[in-house]
Amino acid sequence: MIIRTEKRANYTKLPNEFLLDETISDKARGTLARLLSRPDKWNLNVNYLVKTGKDGHKVRDP
Repeated sequence: MIIRTEKRANYTKLPNEFLLDETISDKARGTLARLLSRPDKWNLNVNYLVKTGKDGHKVRDP
């Protein structure tokens, strides 16, 4: 059962389009959710994402 409550502060709305897209990995969805949860004027800092993330820095083979 899913129980929904009305949120009034400290939450992020995410479009279902990317949540339901089967071509996007769960890891990529999580990263996108982290990015979309930041304020509008937040500057992307990859080193911060790597440092604070659980996966560390991994280079993907082409």
